[in-house]
Amino acid sequence: MLLEHGMSERRACKAIGFCRMTIRYETRRDDDYDLRERMKTLAHAHNVKKRSLVIGFSRSDTKRAAHGIVGDAGPEDELGEANIAMNRKLNGLAENEQPKHRQDAIDRFQAGKTAVLLFSGSEFVLKRPISGTRIAEAGESALTRFGGAEKIYRCIHDEIDANF
Repeated sequence: MLLEHGMSERRACKAIGFCRMTIRYETRRDDDYDLRERMKTLAHAHNVKKRSLVIGFSRSDTKRAAHGIVGDAGPEDELGEANIAMNRKLNGLAENEQPKHRQDAIDRFQAGKTAVLLFSGSEFVLKRPISGTRIAEAGESALTRFGGAEKIYRCIHDEIDANF
């Protein structure tokens, strides 16, 4: 919109209902390079690829689960970051909620401690075209085959973190 219509960033963001601070957001968190490299190594070793199904589980009392895919951008063999939509669902926000500014994105859209279940193997890699509906349907189907969300929560609680 900026180049095509000659609009300022402020007007373009207002026209699409998007917060300018979200576009300009730069993380201030410590670099977790070692963790990301370990995750990439594990993903490669276990045949987790771009567009593989992933389900995030919130630590909240409401036990929310959000479906997604790995690496929506970047090289095929790397893990991507969770997007606003996934964090919105994990935090229990309405589907139409958008960050209003940088601090709002940090305060409301960064999910707290989350467990992530990655589905490996070619049967769990979504074919194009990708849509939110297709991701949700495939994620729910895979989760059902795995035994359901409650089974995952019990496993996390019993085997990994009793406070989860």
